[in-house]
Amino acid sequence: EEYTFDSENRILGITVRDRNAVAQNPVKSYTEFTYHDNGNVHTITTMEPISNLEYKVIRKITYSDYLEKTNPVPYYQDIPALLIQPHLPGKVIIEEHETTFTYGLTYQFDTSGKVTSRNVSGPSGTEITRYSYY
Repeated sequence: EEYTFDSENRILGITVRDRNAVAQNPVKSYTEFTYHDNGNVHTITTMEPISNLEYKVIRKITYSDYLEKTNPVPYYQDIPALLIQPHLPGKVIIEEHETTFTYGLTYQFDTSGKVTSRNVSGPSGTEITRYSYY
């Protein structure tokens, strides 16, 4: 994996190469990140090559409606150096396999303002995540 960053140290892209391929490290996929003005990720788009010059989008995730509350898990795939969501998203749209899924996120907070639970509502029902702190 090869990571690219902008001048504000935000991740812009991840290139995944196949080191076992016959050609010299051909690209398997490329993931591109865009951001809202407040530093929260806006889109994460994953593409695969169809030729040396062309890519097709295989998955696009769009985040919006951020709350001005601190996100306890702000990193991309739990990699501490890859901060992408300092605040809590309120809406997620996932586009893949020619289908679009929209999810709404709501939160509960304790008296100090920390997230205690997250409800994700979407096409397959509601998922609840509970947060505990040491």
